[in-house]
Amino acid sequence: KPEGDFERPEKDKFRPAERPKQVKPEDNLKPEGDFERPQKEVTPLKGDRAPTKRPKDNLTTEGEFTSQTTVQIEFTGEPTERPRMIRRNTWTKLEGDMITETTTKSEYKQFDQVDRTQIITKRTDNLTVGEGIIEDTSINRSDYPKHAPTKRTGPIPK
Repeated sequence: KPEGDFERPEKDKFRPAERPKQVKPEDNLKPEGDFERPQKEVTPLKGDRAPTKRPKDNLTTEGEFTSQTTVQIEFTGEPTERPRMIRRNTWTKLEGDMITETTTKSEYKQFDQVDRTQIITKRTDNLTVGEGIIEDTSINRSDYPKHAPTKRTGPIPK
């Protein structure tokens, strides 16, 4: 049986992997002298408003104003006679008895009471099948005779 403490290696703490430092490429282009930038024209932020034109009306109020209309003068308030309604003579007006029987209705036979039907006698033909035996085997039947399938009992031995 082992005695004492086991020697265990110490685990390193987590630290990010070492990355190479970025090298910025240097160029030989050095700006010399003053830069001249074209000046932008100063644009006005708010424009001057044009004076508003109000259209002049050619209707003017002249003279005295009376607020009474001709309809008010003519209206007396008395009840008048209602005009009588004139009925024109129309040719679509029904006169006399109306016949509602159609041609299909008049031609239709009612079968409430029907005569007894005549018994139709079946006539006998003089066409008879000749004497003898009829062969009912066709060429197809003779070429392909019927055979009964047999069930397999087990695997075929080799």
